[in-house]
Amino acid sequence: TARKDGDDYILNGEKMWITLSNVADRFLVFAKTDPSKGANGITAFILERGWKGLTTGTIEGKMGVRASNTGWISMHDVRVPKSHRLGLEGEGFKIAMSALDNARYGVAAGAVGVMKACLDESIKYAKTRQTFGRPIAEYQLVQQMIANMQQCIDIGQLLVWKVGWLKNMGVRNTRETSMAKWYCTEAAFRCANDAVQIHGAYGYSDEY
Repeated sequence: TARKDGDDYILNGEKMWITLSNVADRFLVFAKTDPSKGANGITAFILERGWKGLTTGTIEGKMGVRASNTGWISMHDVRVPKSHRLGLEGEGFKIAMSALDNARYGVAAGAVGVMKACLDESIKYAKTRQTFGRPIAEYQLVQQMIANMQQCIDIGQLLVWKVGWLKNMGVRNTRETSMAKWYCTEAAFRCANDAVQIHGAYGYSDEY
């Protein structure tokens, strides 16, 4: 929540599962300035590390997402100057949705990278692993899984490129970004699963 106090705002609240919360210098916070207005009563603020009442920490023991720090942020009577309000009062939800468009675009592009890595490693392994005197790359079932990976990559890459083109044109792309993120993440899961199958028991080992 955020309540007005002169030319400042006083923020209170907490949120978990914040990417890079324990290393960031600034934080984009969405707080309710008028709870009676629902989504239209949310306002965006930029907070800075070191402000009195602002604390952060790291969440340990995650099963995934190990490539980035994930943590929490807590605000106890944090005084925020009006100059650190982003946009007007009540525009927070619109700003949040715009930020999500950019985040989803990054997730979609990252998922395409995951698919490409799965394909590269699967092809390399399939060409060297032999059963019954020939590489498993010669088996139709393995070829089908590899072909499916390439298909997913091509579709995902085109979706990401389309969103990038729309962004460069200055065109709103919420629909296209959401579709790209949806497809690419689902496809990345399928590619990763097929990559594990191609690698056999090694697919369950951290050696690969």
